[in-house]
Amino acid sequence: MVFLKRRIILITLLLLLVLAVASALMLNTFLQKSNVQSYILKQASSETGYDIRADRMTIHLRKGLGIGLHEVTVSENAEIKSFAASKVGVYFSISKLLRGNLDIDRIFLLQPRLTLDILQED
Repeated sequence: MVFLKRRIILITLLLLLVLAVASALMLNTFLQKSNVQSYILKQASSETGYDIRADRMTIHLRKGLGIGLHEVTVSENAEIKSFAASKVGVYFSISKLLRGNLDIDRIFLLQPRLTLDILQED
């Protein structure tokens, strides 16, 4: 009887693991479509007021649920002419995501580059 309960629990956990891996693979495949990437970047641009561009996007599951943007460029700001980074990671709060809120938990930048306009004083 105990063996049967352990077996049922083990099979259930295994099925949940397979479901999680399949969902992550499907989400990554969905994110690789150019129209989806274009939509996400267009929404981010309209929300921030900056022109945001990225060469590609990936899903990150190592330290939580996140999206990686590769070769990112952000432009059209009065003080900063442009900002670029080889990689930007955006991680979301999973607990708030399950409640229906898209809340950013942390952001990291890899090799950031700023281009500034220097004004000369008269």
